[in-house]
Amino acid sequence: MRKRIGNLDFDRASHCVYHLAVHVVFCTKFRRHTLTSEKRDFIKSSMAQIALAYNSEIMEWNGEDDHVHMLLRYPPTVVLSDLIGALKSKSASAILDRFGPVYHGKHARTFWSSGFFLCSVGGATLEILKAYIENQGR
Repeated sequence: MRKRIGNLDFDRASHCVYHLAVHVVFCTKFRRHTLTSEKRDFIKSSMAQIALAYNSEIMEWNGEDDHVHMLLRYPPTVVLSDLIGALKSKSASAILDRFGPVYHGKHARTFWSSGFFLCSVGGATLEILKAYIENQGR
């Protein structure tokens, strides 16, 4: 359930109100330009289904030939590293099953690079939050 406070929509659970969102970037193995528009569309729908299984939502999604970006919203009950791991592994399996291997040899069942970029995002800048906390009790 959502609750609007100011210009942000917050999620509500039985004992908390929250707005947790992260910017996520996944790169293809070796930064190879293997993501055609058809593959990006397939990955987008696969990742949306995977996120729903974790009570999460992909709010925004886009990509290029060698990486994808997403804005991911998730509840506080989800372990973020588990969600990221599931997004990478399950989407890789789905795309390899549908389109076949991209690489050869020991990387035949590999699609994403081992790392990822993750950055928390919110409705207020760090300066605004610092000033708000600093002014508490005044």
